[in-house]
Amino acid sequence: MWNRAEWQVGDLLLWDNRCSMHARTDFPETERRLLLRTTVQGDAKPF
Repeated sequence: MWNRAEWQVGDLLLWDNRCSMHARTDFPETERRLLLRTTVQGDAKPF
């Protein structure tokens, strides 16, 4: 699966790191990026 977003103010992207590979494309150095991480405690094995 491949997803490329046309970002707008207020957009949010979530993914499951156990089942995905992710990367980013280049972006202007003048653009601000905000990255936050959260984890789920007691998560069951996916498979």
